[in-house]
Amino acid sequence: FVALGSAVLATFAALWWPFYVYPDAQMGGTGSVLHVLRRQFPFARGLFEGKVANLWCALDVRPVDVRARIPAALHAPLALAATLLLLAPACVSLYAAGRGADARTASRHRNCLRALLWGASAAGLSFFLASFQVHEKSVLMPLAPLSLLCHDLPGFVAWFSVVAAWTLWPLMQQDKLQLAYFSVLTIFQILLHGTEGGATLAPKDSMAVWEKIGGPSQTLCTLIKVGSFATMILLHVVQATVPPPARLPDVYPVLWSVVGCGCLCCAWFVTTYVSVTQFRSVAVSPSVKKKKNQ
Repeated sequence: FVALGSAVLATFAALWWPFYVYPDAQMGGTGSVLHVLRRQFPFARGLFEGKVANLWCALDVRPVDVRARIPAALHAPLALAATLLLLAPACVSLYAAGRGADARTASRHRNCLRALLWGASAAGLSFFLASFQVHEKSVLMPLAPLSLLCHDLPGFVAWFSVVAAWTLWPLMQQDKLQLAYFSVLTIFQILLHGTEGGATLAPKDSMAVWEKIGGPSQTLCTLIKVGSFATMILLHVVQATVPPPARLPDVYPVLWSVVGCGCLCCAWFVTTYVSVTQFRSVAVSPSVKKKKNQ
C-alpha cells in the first residue's frame, strides 16, 4: 500500500512540477497550476456545449429548459448530486460484494469479476447521463466493460452497442465519418447474425436469461427493443430526406439527444438492476453463511 501510494504521489509531482517551476511570466507558479486545473474542469462553460444524449441535453428543450430555469452557480452541484444518486445503487452493491466475497474458488472469483464489470457499466452510464460537460465519446466508457459480458445478456449487449454507436451520429457527421459509421454497423450486424461464431451471441437467448434474472416482462423488453430500433432507423431516413426547418436548425441533433437519452436510461436501469440483484450471493462468503447457520 505504501509503495503504491508513493508511486502515485511521485507520478503526480513529476507531472505537475514543470507547471510550477516554469510558469507563465504573468501568472506565476500557483497561477499556472490553477489555470491548468480550470482547463481540466471547465465549470465556467456550463452543463454542456454540444448536443449529447444525456439528461441535461434532453431536459434543455421546451418547456423544461433546465439551463435557463436553474442558476448557473447550481449547475455543477446539481450534476454532482445527480451523478452520485445514479451511482449509489451499483456502488453499494459492489462494495458489499467485494467486502463479503470469498474469491478462493474459481466460480466465486468469476462472479466477482462479473459483478465488477456490471457495476463498471452502470457507473459509466451514470457519469455519461448526469455528469458535467460530457463528451459524446464518453459513451464508450460503459460500452467497454459491457462488451465483456456478451455471454451474460447477448441481446442487451448487442442492442446497447448499436445504441451507443447511434448516439455518436451527430459527431460522425461533423467529422465526415458517415461512411465509416454505416460500414461498422453493417459489419457488426453481419458478424452478430450471419456467422457461425456470431450465432452464439445472437439475441434470441437473451430473454430466457433475462427472465431467469427476474427482470421486466418479455413483452416490455421486446417493445423497447423494437421501438428503439424503429425510431433510430426512422430518424436516419427523415434526416436524409427532410431538411430541418429554418427556425429549428438543430432539430435533428436535439431529437438524437432525446431519443438517445431515453435508450441510455433504459440501459442504466438494466445494468444497475443486474448489478444489484444478480450478485447478492457474492456478497456473503461461505464462511459467513456457515457462522450464521451455527
